Amino acid sequence: EKQLTVLEADTIYTLVMGGNGSGKTFLGSFWLASRAMGFNLCTGKKFDYAKKPNFYAVGTSWGHVDRVMVPALKQWIPNDEWKHPIDRDYIGELKNGSRILMKSIKAGADKFQGDEVDAAWVDEEPRDREVWDEIQARTFRRNGKILVTMTPWQGTRWLHTFIFSDEEVLAKDKTIVKIAIDENPYYRDYPEKLE
Repeated sequence: EKQLTVLEADTIYTLVMGGNGSGKTFLGSFWLASRAMGFNLCTGKKFDYAKKPNFYAVGTSWGHVDRVMVPALKQWIPNDEWKHPIDRDYIGELKNGSRILMKSIKAGADKFQGDEVDAAWVDEEPRDREVWDEIQARTFRRNGKILVTMTPWQGTRWLHTFIFSDEEVLAKDKTIVKIAIDENPYYRDYPEKLE
């Protein structure tokens, strides 16, 4: 139910907070793959773009991008849908023209400049405020959406203040979902993992 709330959200900002194993990355990769493929793989909703669609998948480091995000995206986008799979330059292109640009927060804000993107999935807290500002700037011109999937253990106070304050982000522009590990249906048969 909570994952469906995220997939149906049409707000500028969607924040998913949860513990390790709660399914945040699974959800984030599904969300971005759906947008890149042009339709929501779960609800069937179509996404229309005025220009050639571009998307960000943003990880905390290149290691995180390689180990976690690229495989997560590839599980949702079939091999025959790729025109050019995600390469050494961290760019992938689908046959429908969508481009997925993999980014690392540690690379710095200047590596985000110059793009316009229709949606950005940020996996884990973007601890660099300048990078966050660039992500917002890159989505702004296309009325893009931003999904942040995070375990809020790093305590990025400015991000929490930004998202939770109705003065910073109006309630109509944000969806906030909290998912606990015990809500992951794959753990229900293995109670020892929850201890």
